[in-house]
Amino acid sequence: MPRYILNEQTIPGKFFILLSKYCMPNDLKQDLINKISNTHDENLLLLLKEDYEYFTQETNKDVTDDLSEEDKNELINLVKEPFGYDTVSQKQLDESIRQWRTK
Repeated sequence: MPRYILNEQTIPGKFFILLSKYCMPNDLKQDLINKISNTHDENLLLLLKEDYEYFTQETNKDVTDDLSEEDKNELINLVKEPFGYDTVSQKQLDESIRQWRTK
C-alpha cells in the first residue's frame, strides 16, 4: 500500500507518494506466489485462476459472452425496465409485513 507524505520542500499541500514494499513488480509477484502457495482453499484458487485467465486473454471477449440467450434477454429487459418498476412504497411494505405477521 503506498504511503503519502507532505513534502515541506515543495509546493505546500502537495502530496508525494513514497513507494511501499511493492515498488517493484517482482516483489509483488513474489508476495502473490507466497500467498497462493500457502492457500489451501480450492475455491479461492479456482477463482484466482479464472480471473487470471480472463484478464490475460488477448481476445475481445465480453463478460456477457458466456451467458445463455435466455440470460442475455433477461439482462436486456432489466436494463430497459423503468426505474422503480418492481418496487412498492414503504407504506405498502409495512402493511404487507403487518398482515403477514397476523396470519
